[in-house]
Amino acid sequence: MSASAVQQGPQGPYAYVINADSTVAVRPVKVAQVSGGQALIDSGLSAGEQVVVDGQYKLQPGIHVTILHGKAAEEAAAQGAQQTPIP
Repeated sequence: MSASAVQQGPQGPYAYVINADSTVAVRPVKVAQVSGGQALIDSGLSAGEQVVVDGQYKLQPGIHVTILHGKAAEEAAAQGAQQTPIP
């Protein structure tokens, strides 16, 4: 999966997993390796689970999310980049 999905917390690495009802949950993960922007997950996730790869700083467990694909995801990323202040 994308290495950007892996976050670091006080208890170690975790990812936000998207539940069937479009809410998110924090899931501890064990990262085997990170290479070329991809993370190989040893444990904590099942095949086919969807994880959040952008905007995690806005999330809390239980919050509803909207999944963006293709052009909508690109536009949201571009819009987010425009709103980021440059120091």
